[in-house]
Amino acid sequence: MNHRQVALDALIENLVASIPVTIRNLARVQHEQTGRLQELSGRVTDAAERIEALARATDAGESAAIQRLESQHTGIEQLHAEARSHAESIQFLLGRVEFVRRELMYELRYGASGPTTSEGVRAESKIVNESKVKSALETGLRLNLGAGHVPIENYVNVDRRALTGVDVVAEVDDLPFEPGSITEIYSAHLLEHFPQEQVRRTLLPMWLSLLVPGGQFTAIVPDGEAMIAAAANGTVSYEEFREVWFGGQDYDGDFHFNMFTPSSLEQDLKGAGFLNVEIVEAARKNGICYEFEISAIRPVAPKM
Repeated sequence: MNHRQVALDALIENLVASIPVTIRNLARVQHEQTGRLQELSGRVTDAAERIEALARATDAGESAAIQRLESQHTGIEQLHAEARSHAESIQFLLGRVEFVRRELMYELRYGASGPTTSEGVRAESKIVNESKVKSALETGLRLNLGAGHVPIENYVNVDRRALTGVDVVAEVDDLPFEPGSITEIYSAHLLEHFPQEQVRRTLLPMWLSLLVPGGQFTAIVPDGEAMIAAAANGTVSYEEFREVWFGGQDYDGDFHFNMFTPSSLEQDLKGAGFLNVEIVEAARKNGICYEFEISAIRPVAPKM
């Protein structure tokens, strides 16, 4: 018991001596950990402040970038506006140049000297069948222009060649008749033999003036729309299409300079002053050609 008491006293003495050391060690560790915690807290705070500053800088950068983009967009819109203005000016000038070019070319070809054929020779106007023409003037003169080898009965047949059945030899833009003296003007496959400007500026207005008020104009021409469609689907061969489009080209008057669609010729007739324009028939097959027939009248002057 005495030995046990001595050992117990020694243990207690050792514990009493070691507890302060342990407490000091724990206090030191706590202090160290607290310092590290404060350091980490500071670092976290610094990081948060840097993140916030970076966010503010980013926002400012985005705002500045947006402002720069908006400024650039405004500049681009101004450039577009200037470009459109320049384009309009250039288009206007090109239009004027084209107008002057067309006027010069028209005057050179159809001016004071009058149009010529590709051979440079114009037919001299001559009434071959005077009795027939005189009778027609009394009952109502009906002209078949460009009659060629196919004269029509009950019409005064006109052609620039003195062929059998031709009653009047003349160019169709120089007919030997007075304005307002013709009841009807008819032509079949004639208009395509003349350039567009001559048709618009010379032929249609002149023929209109020759008709009596209410007089009728009728024309048959190749149907451009139908010919293109037929060539595309193989109904018309290349050789047939070429001949209809450019003419047979066997003689001076057998060249085609023009092609019409029902709507294009309708606009030409209205532009010349004709009224009651009507497409009689379109896409009508005639040999190798698809054709259309169109009619119109000269306006009747209103009664005073």
